[in-house]
Amino acid sequence: MAIHVMNRQYVFYYGLSLLFLMTFVCFLYYDVQERAWTSTTIWVPNMAPHSNVTNTSDHKDGRHWIKREKQIVKRVLFWNFPSWHKRNIFDGCEYKCLITTDKSKIDDQDGVIFHSPSFRPPKKPRNQVWIFYEVEPPTISPNNHFWRRVINWTINYRRDADVISRYGSFDSKHLHSINRNASHIAELSTQKNASAAWFVGHCNTHGKRESFVRLLQRHMDVSIYGRCGNRVCVETDAAKTWSKNCLKRVEHNTRYYLSFENSLCRDYMTEKAYKVFKSYSLVPVVRGGLNYSIYLPPDTFIDSSRYNDATSLSKYLVDIKTNKTVFTRLFENRNLFKTNFNDNWGQKPFCEACRRLHYPEKFRRLYEDVSTWVRGQGETATCKTPTDLT
Repeated sequence: MAIHVMNRQYVFYYGLSLLFLMTFVCFLYYDVQERAWTSTTIWVPNMAPHSNVTNTSDHKDGRHWIKREKQIVKRVLFWNFPSWHKRNIFDGCEYKCLITTDKSKIDDQDGVIFHSPSFRPPKKPRNQVWIFYEVEPPTISPNNHFWRRVINWTINYRRDADVISRYGSFDSKHLHSINRNASHIAELSTQKNASAAWFVGHCNTHGKRESFVRLLQRHMDVSIYGRCGNRVCVETDAAKTWSKNCLKRVEHNTRYYLSFENSLCRDYMTEKAYKVFKSYSLVPVVRGGLNYSIYLPPDTFIDSSRYNDATSLSKYLVDIKTNKTVFTRLFENRNLFKTNFNDNWGQKPFCEACRRLHYPEKFRRLYEDVSTWVRGQGETATCKTPTDLT
């Protein structure tokens, strides 16, 4: 009787083991089949490493290649496409996304981009990624107080945005090929007759830059170009006065360029300062609500925030106008960096958003109130009123 019971136990455990083995074999089979249907292997030149890329070598010719899975296409609806933006925002991206502006297709999209929305949001499909896009400061952008618990990611100039979109950047150059001697530029700067130039199209601003400039003009000359001044450079249109030829004409006899932002907001800096770095001998004088030392090369600009008010700044600018040592220092680091501007209108931020859409679970997030994130509240307000108008 004991032997019979023992044999039954052997049969039970043998059958259980066989069941586990068959389950494991089936799992391996279907895993192979799924890979065969959903992915294929392609070979492309090794351009840059990435977290989902495996490097390998082609032993025939020694070249390095990248082996990666074929990417599926993510569909993105741009709800209110800006008229000033390039249409194909995903052109040239490593990861593949397809853009549409057809709002009737919202239910079929993986993600939706909203440019500074001031309207009430539509009904949000389940598991869809909603992206808030804004490049202007809160002082001139509409209120977004309707958009609670619907925004997943932000594309913005702020450093704490999910995807950072800035007007420019700087790349370090190879030091071995750089001549930092700037004494010849400093000599040229000290011999100029005009103090400062300012190109401006918005005349009444939250940051009161127009008032700040009027205070500067009490102690130094400032030539104002565009709609807010009485000078023109080639064209009367304010935007066209930013042409390369115009800057060359201005810098021929001018020391400083006033790069003043319309609003004093956290991390907000437009293309003005970046473009001045493309000039040969103009020194940017900056005023904004950010820490410029984070974004601009060191000792290459004059920051108004280091002076108590406009009067103090103007006196300093006048005092150093013939100081060759100071101007030499301002230009020495200029050649250490390559200037890039207008990144904001290109594909970089949107290519990053596209990459994230391929891994939405890795970047899961939901903003309780995107309007509060944009504007802040009380002491945490992202924009400040000026205190240097004396």
